[in-house]
Amino acid sequence: MIEAERRCGVKKGNIPWNKGLKGVQAGWNKGKPRSEETKKKIRETRIRKGIPTWNKGIPRSEETKRKIRETRIRKGIPTWNKGIPHSEETKRKISEANKGCKGYFKGKAHTKETRKKLSEARRGRHKGDQNPNWKGGISFQLYPEEFNNKLKRKIMERDDFKCQLCGLNRRLTVHHIDYDKRNNSEDNLITLCNRHNVTANFSRDKWEFLYAVFSHQAIRKQRKY
Repeated sequence: MIEAERRCGVKKGNIPWNKGLKGVQAGWNKGKPRSEETKKKIRETRIRKGIPTWNKGIPRSEETKRKIRETRIRKGIPTWNKGIPHSEETKRKISEANKGCKGYFKGKAHTKETRKKLSEARRGRHKGDQNPNWKGGISFQLYPEEFNNKLKRKIMERDDFKCQLCGLNRRLTVHHIDYDKRNNSEDNLITLCNRHNVTANFSRDKWEFLYAVFSHQAIRKQRKY
């Protein structure tokens, strides 16, 4: 008798909550959200006892994945690993798993309607002082007279008429390393192709340091001859 009471969780003399009720009954806590403390205790107990989740090994349907994704976006719920950088081991595993796989959007193109929506959503987002590369409007400054074709040709001759980053010998331009158009000293100028001249507008601190090194190397090489 005692063993039966222990299994049922009912002591002698106690009346079960569902006594006299017929059919399938709803739990006493149905509709009541669990507190964070209760969720934590349940989670720790499952981990300690090695109890798997009810849906472990059952793949989610595409419909379920879509609903979960939409719910997280609607409620603004970030992913569990947001802000946590991958370890080198994880990066290696991801790289190996993705070998031979093409991107989900490769070979596809946005529709005109989608392109229009993207354009409208981005309009003004990174304009002027809202842009992370904003330097107080120095790109609107006019080039001084000394930055002329003669000076540009001199810099290109020094750099062997090649982009100092990729070695391309066409569509070249002369770039101001410190992004100051008024500073036209030779050690502040470097030859780049159009592509890398545009790329230099992003991560400016990195490119400023790298191109300064390249420029000094070119000057030392020129002085040897």
